[in-house]
Order: sequence, then structure tokens, then C-alpha cells
Amino acid sequence: MRLSLLAVLALAALVASPATALELGGTVLVDGQLRIALVIGQGAVGETPTRAGSDAEDMADALTAVGFSVDRVGDAGAADLTAAIADFADRAASADIAFIIYAGPVLEGPDGALLAAPAEAGDETPPTPRDLADAASLAGSLGVVLIDAPWPNPFGADSALGDLPTGIGPLRGLTPGVVVIAATANPPMPASARSPFARAVVAMTGEAGMDLSAALLQASARVAEETNRGVVISLFGRAQLDQFYFMPPQPEEELASATEQIFWDSVSDSDDPADYQAYLDVYPDGVYAALAQNRIETLTGDTEPTVTEPIEVAETPPDETSEEPPDGNEEPQVALRQPNLIDPQLLPVADRISIQEDLFRLGLYRSGIDGIFGPGTRRAISAFQRTLREPETGELTQAQRQQLRIAANAVPQTDPVTPPEPTIPEPTVPETTTGLREPVVTPPEPTQTAALPPPRVRRYAAVAVSSPAGSWGFCSDQDSEFGARRCAQSQCGPVCRVPVIIASGQCAAYAESRTLNVVAAAAAGASADQASGQALAQCNADTPFSDCRVRDVRCQE
Repeated sequence: MRLSLLAVLALAALVASPATALELGGTVLVDGQLRIALVIGQGAVGETPTRAGSDAEDMADALTAVGFSVDRVGDAGAADLTAAIADFADRAASADIAFIIYAGPVLEGPDGALLAAPAEAGDETPPTPRDLADAASLAGSLGVVLIDAPWPNPFGADSALGDLPTGIGPLRGLTPGVVVIAATANPPMPASARSPFARAVVAMTGEAGMDLSAALLQASARVAEETNRGVVISLFGRAQLDQFYFMPPQPEEELASATEQIFWDSVSDSDDPADYQAYLDVYPDGVYAALAQNRIETLTGDTEPTVTEPIEVAETPPDETSEEPPDGNEEPQVALRQPNLIDPQLLPVADRISIQEDLFRLGLYRSGIDGIFGPGTRRAISAFQRTLREPETGELTQAQRQQLRIAANAVPQTDPVTPPEPTIPEPTVPETTTGLREPVVTPPEPTQTAALPPPRVRRYAAVAVSSPAGSWGFCSDQDSEFGARRCAQSQCGPVCRVPVIIASGQCAAYAESRTLNVVAAAAAGASADQASGQALAQCNADTPFSDCRVRDVRCQE
């Protein structure tokens, strides 16, 4: 088909202005891409109807509003649903972006998960989540499958599907470029309940300038908080989620950076002029600079700009452990504190561990991740402040904490760094007057008369992890591997597995995603640092958000 000159010019304008949508012959291009979607709502397919149909309609409307060409299917039988998926797969082959949203129960069959679609005749088999992933994977740039399945089995006892439990098992070996995000609940939500995941999906489609990776992270956090982790978010597959926007970002000059926006949000409701001055000190030409100056003038009645002296930070003495008393003749020094300074003593242990994890991820910290802010943690904080070209105080401000979080999330995960083995210098051999080296004769050791210590008893420890993640058991100082395994499983629960058993002289760590409840890992190492690094690396490898943290680490003596 030949495009007219007007259409060609319109396409060029679209590329130059990515926030514009263009319609050509009924086909909508957004950001120069063809977006299509299949939305399936299976709310009235059994004896117990659910609210899946209403949630599907809401999500379909949200995708239509951001430029998707949406096909809708509702309450279909197995044959009709299979045909609809096949038709969509044909369309996906010529599209750039393909989304499939399924709202309805998912059942665990003997050979894997099944969508809730009854057989209308014969021995038809309902489609599976993998069928959805295979169809979406045909898109040229990105395929995404969102499965919203927190509801119970809707079928009665007389149905072939009636006795199947709900849930979705692991999806392995997916085609690169497609991801599956599933929301399930155990126990299921009431059939009459609206899904919190659907609400989160609708909300994230309206976030301008937020990439899909960040949008899913925000949606998952919202669901986890709203349901107290009752709804589990699982993610399968790999794709470039940070390259897709539901609503493309505005021109750069019209937006504050993410870090600046966080800083401004933290002070915008303050009645203290010093907070606004702190913003101006960091962002003198920021998006909100004029507003901050107006707030200062309103609060102080001063129309002249406030000029603050730079904060001078005394250098840390070389020997931090020195206990020599100060000279009595010296004047007492008053330490200047920066605005919004974080006091580690007031932070929960989990927050202090989170800071250490972020410093570890940036390669600035290699000590124990234990929530204790000793010299190693403060040196790492100072090193991070040096990268910001800010005073190296060893203490974080609220704005620096947010910058640390953002920087850590942006770092691609690599294998943990193992400290090098210490080198032992060879003994010096004295030279003779002739320049030749003579062997050193070591006198024999005196005979030991004391009794030898008893042989060391080998002890064992084990880590048990629940599936889905959310709880763990850590049992140490056991006489045997079997005893350690049984003890850890009893602490964790009946649905737990034991991926790690260690012996004397080894350490083990457990890491868990902050947002995707299903992602967790346990690992062993020769030290607490090594075990923590291994667990973090394994955990982050299973989530695109790189938001895992070490929840527990112990060593077996």
C-alpha cells in the first residue's frame, strides 16, 4: 500500500513527537509502534461467578485509552478461547507490542496450569498460560501477559474441572522478549471481590513517563501493601521492560529528574525555610527553584535570596578506634548537621540492612550485611557521597538515601565479588659472605606434655524456603544433615523446601524480593559476605527489578 505525502509527513511528525498518536486506516500507532491487546474475562464460566469480567473490562478500557487496538473475549468455552488466542497470534506477528490480559481463575491440572474455560463438547482441553505467552511472543518488540487470577475454582463437582486447585506453576523456557506476570492468592479471594491487581494495572497505564519495569514494581508494591501479601505476584521470562511506556515521557526540559522530584516531594509540605533552602542548595536551577524561593520569602518575610555557607566536615582521624582523651586545652568542637540527616539509631534494622545492600550493589561495601553501622558502613557512605560531589560525612541525608536507592536499582547485577586470598610472604633466607644462600635450620619444637584437645565435632545447619516465598526457617547446630533439614522444615512449614545445608565453618544466607513475593533464594559461602552476595545474585537474577535484600545470614561454628 502506498502512503500519501500527507501520511508520510504525519509519520515523521509522530517520530519527532512520541507523545502523539496517529491513526492510519483504523490502525493506531503510538510512539511509532503498533500496539495490540487481547483481553479475556472469564467471570461467569461456572456455578460460582466472579468479578473477573468487570475487572477485564476496566483493564481493556485502560489499554484502549493509551493507544492499544483491543480485542475482547468474555466467558468463552475452551474451543472458542483457543480460537481467539490463535487469531490474536496471527495479528501479533505484524505488531510491535502485544499485550494479553487474562482475568479469571487459573486451575492446577495434572499436566500444568489451565485457564478456566469449560469444554463445550467432546474432550476439549482448556488453553494454558503458556499458550498466551506463545501468542504474545510473536510481537516484534515486546510481548506481555498479565494473568489476574486471585479467585477460587468456579466449577461444581459435576464438572471435570471442579476438583482442581487454583494456582499457577512455574513457566520455564519462555521465548526471549516475552514476560508473564501473574497475580494469585492462596487461599483465594472471595468470588465477589474485585481484584487489587486489576486496579493497579489500570493505575499504572495512566502514569506518564514511567517505564513498564517501574510501573510493574509500583503496581506490585501497591498490591502487596493492600492485601498484606495475600496476593502473590509471580514473574516469568525476560524482556526489555524499561524500554516501553504506556504514556511516553514529556520533553526532558519540562520534567524534574526522579531524584529532584523525590527531594521536592520530601520538603514541599514543610513550614521550615531551611528545607526549601536545602532544595535550592542542591538544585539552584531546578524545576521548583522559583517556587522554593517564594516559599522562603513567605515564611521569613525576607525578599533577599538566602546564601548559606558550605558545611565543613572534619576529616575522620586515621585511627577510628583510638581511645586517647582529647587535649584539655582545645576548644570543644560543635558538629554541624545537614538538613534531614538520617539518624541510624532511629532506623528499623530492616532499613539499615537495605542501605547496606544498596551500598553492596554499588560495589562500595564488602562487610557484613547485618544492620550495624560500623566504620565499614560509614566509609562506604562517604565513598557514595564522594560520587555525588557532596561533603563526605559518612551519614546520609534523606535526599542522599533516595539517590542511593535509585543508583542501586540502576546497576546491572554481576557475580558477587569474593575477597582475594591473603598472600603469605616467603621467609627470608640469610645470605653468607660468599653471596650463596644457606638453608636455615629450624630447631625442633619442644615436646608437648599437655594433652591434645578432643577432636572437633562437626555440626550442621540448613535453610528452608517456602514456595511461594514469604517465610523461611534457619536451623543450626545440629548433629547431622538429616537433623538440620528436618529442623529447618519444621520452622518454615509443610510447603517448604531445603535448598541449602552447611557444615561447620560455612555460612548461609536467605534473600527475598521486596515486591515479588514469589522470588527468593538461599545460598552458602565460606563467609557471611560471600553467602549474602550469592543469595542476592541468585534472587536478583529472577526479578527484573533487582530489589532483593538479605533477610537472614548465619554461620555454623
